[in-house]
Amino acid sequence: MYEAALGEVGQKGAATARKQRGTYLTPRWLVDRVLDLTIEPLIQDAGEDRVLNLRVLDPACGSGEFLVAAAERLAKRLSALRGGGTRRYRAALRRVCASCVHGVDRDAVAVALCRGALERLADAGPGIGSGVVAGDGLLDDLPEVDVVVGNPPYLNRLERSTWRDRAEAALLRERFGEAAMAYTDVAWLFLLRAVQTVRPRGRVGLVLPQSVLGARDAAGVRSAVASRASMTDLWLADSLVFGASVHVCVPVLEVGGRSGIVRRWLGRSSSRLPDAAWVSGDGSWASLGAVGVPDVAIEGAGPLSDVADITADFRDRYYGLIGRIVHRRGDSAGSLAPLVTTGMLEVGRCAWGERPCRFAGRTWEAPCVNLQRLSPDMAAWAAQRRRPKILLATQTRVLEAAVDERGEWLPVTPIISILPRPGVDVWTLGAVLCSPVLSAIAARVSAGTGLSREVIKLSARQVRALPMPRGGCDEAGDLLRAAAANGPDRDALLDRGARLVCRAYGLSDAATDELVRWWWDRQRRRGSTSAEHVTSNPRRSG
Repeated sequence: MYEAALGEVGQKGAATARKQRGTYLTPRWLVDRVLDLTIEPLIQDAGEDRVLNLRVLDPACGSGEFLVAAAERLAKRLSALRGGGTRRYRAALRRVCASCVHGVDRDAVAVALCRGALERLADAGPGIGSGVVAGDGLLDDLPEVDVVVGNPPYLNRLERSTWRDRAEAALLRERFGEAAMAYTDVAWLFLLRAVQTVRPRGRVGLVLPQSVLGARDAAGVRSAVASRASMTDLWLADSLVFGASVHVCVPVLEVGGRSGIVRRWLGRSSSRLPDAAWVSGDGSWASLGAVGVPDVAIEGAGPLSDVADITADFRDRYYGLIGRIVHRRGDSAGSLAPLVTTGMLEVGRCAWGERPCRFAGRTWEAPCVNLQRLSPDMAAWAAQRRRPKILLATQTRVLEAAVDERGEWLPVTPIISILPRPGVDVWTLGAVLCSPVLSAIAARVSAGTGLSREVIKLSARQVRALPMPRGGCDEAGDLLRAAAANGPDRDALLDRGARLVCRAYGLSDAATDELVRWWWDRQRRRGSTSAEHVTSNPRRSG
C-alpha cells in the first residue's frame, strides 16, 4: 500500500516521491535471508529469557516488512520453547510485538502503516507497535539493541532530487565526521549508525548498494565500521532485486567481533561462494564482492605512475567541448582533432568513425574538435593531450585501452589518459594495460562500484597504483600494434600478447591459461556493458 501510494504521488512530477525518499519494497525472500544471517545465530540456541530480552531495530522501517518478519521469527522460537501450539504462538506474537521490535522512519504515514501491521500480526489494539516512532534514523537518538536490520533509503548525493538540504548535510557531518563526505550515499551512513547502536556481540544486516564495498566516498564509513565490528557474512545479488536500478548486497557485521573469514552467498538461491578474508581498516572491501574473478599472485615491479602521467578530466572539460564539435571523415590533421568517447575504445584499438556515438545529446558519425574554436583554457588542455598516449575506458568488463601513437585524439570524460614518460614505449605500456592480469586486479579492486556487478570502474588514482610487470613486454607491444589494425588474425595476436604479459608478471602456464580464458569470456560478454551512454553524464571520473 505504501509503495503504491508513493508511486501515485510521483506521477505528478519529474522525480517520483519513491525516488526522492529512496523507498522500495524489499521482497520477502530477501527479508528472510537477512534474518537468517542476523537474528537466527542469536536465537537458535537461546533460552526464553534471551529471546524476550532481544531487541531488533529497523532505523528506516517504512511500512514494516523487516519488523513483521522479525516478530514472527522471534515468536516462533519463543512459542517452541514454551511447548508450541497456536495459542502459545499468538501469545508470543503479542509479547514480541510489544517489547522486542523497534522502528524509526521520517514518514509519519509509514510509521502508522508499520504500527498497524504489527497490530494486525499480534491481533491486538493500539499500543502494540509503540516501539515504532517517527524520527530520523541517522540523526535522532536510538535505543541500544541487539540486531539492526533493514533496507535504508538510497539517496544519491549526486542527484538533485535525492539530496538532503544543506542544514541536514551539516548535521550529518557533525555526527559522522569524515565518514559523511560530499558524495557519501546516505544508505552507507546507516551501516555506520547501526554498528554504533548495536550492543557487543550483536549483529547488523542492511540491504545496501554494492558500491559500499569499494566506492571512494564510502572509505570513511568502512574505516569507522571496521573499528567497531567485523564482517561475518556477505550476500550478493546476481540481478536487480527491486525497483531501484542499484545492485545490492547485504554485509553482515558482528559488533566487537574479530572474525577473519567472510562467508559469501550469491543470488536468491544463496549459492555458497568461496570464503574470503576480512579486510579491516579504511581499505577497500571490493574484493569481497568480486565473483568469479581470478585472484592472481604476481611478481610486480613499481606502480604504473612510475612510468606514466595518468589523469582524468573534470566535467568543465566536457562542457568546454560543447559547440566545438563537427563531423569529419578521413584525415583529421590541421585544425580538427578526433573526439574519442568511451564506447569507441576496445582492447588495443579505437573504433572512431566506424560506428555512431553520442555526445552532448547528439549522435555523431565521426566527431572532431574544431581546435580553432576552443577557449584559451581548453586550447591549453588540448595541447597537453595531443601527444602519444593511451586512452582507457571505464564501465567495461575488461580494461579496454587504445594507443594513440601519433597524439591526435582528444578524450571525453570519463576516459582516463595515460601519457608515457620519455623513453617508455607507448605500445608496450598499452599491452600491459590491456593484459588479463591488470583486468583481474582492476575487477577485484572495483567490484560493485560500476553500473553493473561485472564492470570495471577505475579512478585515475587506482590506475596509478596498478603494478607494472618485472619482466619485459616489448614483443607484446609489437603484437598489440599488429592487432590494432583489426585484421582477421586480431584475436590470435591479442591472445599471444596476453600470454606474454602474464608470463612477464611471473604467472605459471596453468595460471596463465586460467586467466586468459577468464579474460576472453568477459570480452565475449561485451556489448551490454559498453559505457557509451556515460558520455552524456559529465561527472568527474577520477
